[in-house]
Amino acid sequence: SAADSANFSITVYAYPPEDDFRYKSSEPASYSLSYSAPQIDTPTGVSAVMGGADLTVTWNDVNGETGYTVTVTGPDGATVSSVQASEDGTSATFYGIGSKLTSGATYTISVIANGGGGMSTSAAATATFTYQ
Repeated sequence: SAADSANFSITVYAYPPEDDFRYKSSEPASYSLSYSAPQIDTPTGVSAVMGGADLTVTWNDVNGETGYTVTVTGPDGATVSSVQASEDGTSATFYGIGSKLTSGATYTISVIANGGGGMSTSAAATATFTYQ
């Protein structure tokens, strides 16, 4: 992803026209500019419900996001599945994920709010569940 902030420095030099010594040489003018991408709140209220072989994850919407990345991670830290949800979404369903889960194992769900152009993301909101 792109950087969340950047610093720029611009230096301007003024030169007199060639062979015209009426202009006095001057020091260069320097300008600095900083940019920080807007920070996005972390989603809250993450929960998960299994219905048959499908897992539905819900969360509370945050302002300023352009979509969400929702990931299910196994007990070993490996990604089981990941989906993108639209900016007006507050849920994602992982269809048929039950076939990839182990009974009695605990899984972590993370929801990240994404910013425009990939410029910034929120911290991950997480929840855990044990597959039965």
